[in-house]
Amino acid sequence: MQFGYPESLDGPWLEPGVTYLLFLRPTLIAGSSSLDFLVTGATAGIYRQEADGTFTFVEPRGDLLPQKLTLDELRAVLG
Repeated sequence: MQFGYPESLDGPWLEPGVTYLLFLRPTLIAGSSSLDFLVTGATAGIYRQEADGTFTFVEPRGDLLPQKLTLDELRAVLG
C-alpha cells in the first residue's frame, strides 16, 4: 500500500496477519483499472480489528472520526 509519495506518511500502516476495516474509494485516475482503489483520506480510512471485535482508528491525528467502531454501528450506518 502506498500513500502518495513514500516519504509522505510514517508507517507501516498495515501489518501481516492483522484484520483491518478499510474505507475505500475508486481511484478515478485516467488509465487505472476499475479494480484500483484508494484508502479514503489516506490513513483516515484504516481501522484495525481488536480482540474484542471492535475496530480502532489506526491514526488518531485530529480527524473528527470515531476512534472505535463496532460491527453493529457499521451495519446501522451502511444499512
